[in-house]
Amino acid sequence: METAKSRSKLSKCEWAYLAGLFDGEGSLQIRNGYPRAVIKMNSGAWETLILKMGTGKLYQKQGEWQDQSAWYLYKREDLLFFLQTIRRYSLVKVESITQMITYILTKQWKRKQKQTA
Repeated sequence: METAKSRSKLSKCEWAYLAGLFDGEGSLQIRNGYPRAVIKMNSGAWETLILKMGTGKLYQKQGEWQDQSAWYLYKREDLLFFLQTIRRYSLVKVESITQMITYILTKQWKRKQKQTA
């Protein structure tokens, strides 16, 4: 089974760049008890890093003035790996990242059960 770590081919410099983007444009959210990381900003080179990372969902929207992109990361293992990796490079959101890591590690995750007909 692939993990976020095995899929990720980012260098330390690229992780540091993503941490800076997350510090400036990212947010941590909890929706219906499930955490997620979000980065929203104008389209640009950062999307290449997100695609290279190989996880999360990248949405693109054509704006009136500029194209905009939003990246959402939901999956528990990938979110945990992402946060643990960028925490060492973060300058602004270290405390929030640490709190979310603790939340993820202590939360009981329920798998959605498939309904049978």
